[in-house]
This record gives sequence, structure tokens and C-alpha cells, in this order.
Amino acid sequence: MASNQITKVEGRGWKDLVHKICASLILGALVIGPVFLAIFVTIPPAWADDDFIDFVLGNYAVFFILPYIGCLAYFLVVTLEATRGPVEFEFAAIKIKGAGGPILFWVIAFVAVSGTVKMFWAGWPS
Repeated sequence: MASNQITKVEGRGWKDLVHKICASLILGALVIGPVFLAIFVTIPPAWADDDFIDFVLGNYAVFFILPYIGCLAYFLVVTLEATRGPVEFEFAAIKIKGAGGPILFWVIAFVAVSGTVKMFWAGWPS
């Protein structure tokens, strides 16, 4: 029986592979980012003026904390999905299943943690 459909086992294998590739790329970027900032600040390129460097240093939370928050939200979604099954939402008459559940949960987690960081940021409001 020849079929072009992907079986459930093969689909899970692809899903795991995509998660591993995404996790590797994200973790690589999170490791390289602070190294790049350290080099950028200590040895600024010729095109970067002092105002731009001050802007990057004054707003480093945007450049570095938000990506880490995104990874935390991704970790929460993947962990929940791996331990409890598919993420589904039902609110009033709205039902979200399939890919929409994890996406909505990621957005909720990202906004909640970002708001918390914003509230407790030492320089806020500046």
C-alpha cells in the first residue's frame, strides 16, 4: 500500500526534529548575543556613534531580556504540551485547538512575563 500521507509516528519524528533545530538555533543566538554586545561595546565599529552605543546600553533589556522571555514562554508551551498533551483553550463560546492553542499560550506567557519585567524594572518609568 503506497501512500503519501505521513503516519502519526513519522509526524511526531518531524515535530521533534523541528523542535530540536529551533532550540539549537535559539540557544545559539542567546549565547552569541551577550558576546556580541560585549565586543560591540568595548570595540565599537566605525559606523557606530556614541549616541547609538548609549541607546543600546540604555535599552539593553529590549535587546537581551525579551529574547530570554521568549525562550521562557516557548519552554513553558513545549513542557506543557509534552506533559499534558495538546494545548487547547475554551473561553466562553471560543474554542481554540490545533496550532492555535500553543501560539495563544505562548503570547499569553510572553506578555505576562514581559509585563512583570516592565513593572519591576529599576529604571521604569524613566
